[in-house]
Amino acid sequence: MEDMSLEDLGWGTLKKWAAVPVLNYANEHGFQVGFANNLLQRNVVAYFQKKELS
Repeated sequence: MEDMSLEDLGWGTLKKWAAVPVLNYANEHGFQVGFANNLLQRNVVAYFQKKELS
């Protein structure tokens, strides 16, 4: 996952990031997924903040 500008965010992008179940599964099986989880949360928050301001 990579940082994206607010202009690049859209609902289609967020649907691609519907990775929360995958991250949870990986975490349960011993993989370190904290960095991806933090990035996902930050981008989702930015998306909804942008949507509210528009």
